[in-house]
Amino acid sequence: MDFQKSLMIFKKVADLKSFTNAADDLELPKSAVSAAIARLEQKLGTRLLLRTTRQVQLTPDGSSFYERAEKILYDAHELENMFRANIDKISGTLRVDMPIGMAQKLVIPSLWEFIDKYPRLNVEISSTDRNVDIIYEGFDCVIRVGKNNDNNAGIRELGKKPVINCISRTYAEKYGIPKSLEDLDSHYVVDYALNFTEKNPCFEYFDGNKTIEAPMKHMISVNNSVAYHAACMSGFGIIQIPFIGVRDLINSGDIIEILPHYKPLPMPINFLTPQRRNLPSRTIVFFNWLETKMDDYCAPSSD
Repeated sequence: MDFQKSLMIFKKVADLKSFTNAADDLELPKSAVSAAIARLEQKLGTRLLLRTTRQVQLTPDGSSFYERAEKILYDAHELENMFRANIDKISGTLRVDMPIGMAQKLVIPSLWEFIDKYPRLNVEISSTDRNVDIIYEGFDCVIRVGKNNDNNAGIRELGKKPVINCISRTYAEKYGIPKSLEDLDSHYVVDYALNFTEKNPCFEYFDGNKTIEAPMKHMISVNNSVAYHAACMSGFGIIQIPFIGVRDLINSGDIIEILPHYKPLPMPINFLTPQRRNLPSRTIVFFNWLETKMDDYCAPSSD
């Protein structure tokens, strides 16, 4: 029995939580199903399924293997149909990871447009600010804002997000509004660090030739964009954030832009894939759709 068929049997048993029901559904003898799972577990060197008197359950290794097996089966199905591909043929599951703010403000509010166009495609959206392992964790694509250090991934740039300096009205009422770089000595920044052992926080700006990092005091450190935004709104200090993330709050007066002539460089939005070539059609159509959304998402602030 080939590996792909073993994966199909394993997935069916896991889905139905029963060897008997899987055998009936696949129109195979129960002994053949049991033997296929036994050979697969022996080949992998680990237990994938726990048999109880009531049902079959995935082991921790089985759960991890299930996610990869499901993706492999969808890829195999798509490969078989690649030369007949059209909108109606694009199916399966698209697994994507992206920053929390991008999922909240851009992708999910617009996603019906994509789903309506590709109704046979399921979309799994993971939202996190950490650097996921695109291959090990089984993602079709990962979207990252800022500098990219993954030299093994295929990279396509979607756009660049203008970044501004801002404080909340709460902070301004307590500490005042910095009008110059010299004023920063008596102000605070919110420290954004995925790893709290990173260097001390600073105020970053581009002087026309190079990026300058001016060290600053801080009261609080956070490790994700939601907490970063909340810390600013609570009056803990200056944040440097893409304009799109605070546009509505600036219009309402709850957020105040400061030092508009000392901004960081725009942040690149990168679309990362496990491989550089021969991307699945589901990944390509998602990239193409995202490209159409970038103009408004990357709109500059008005100085």
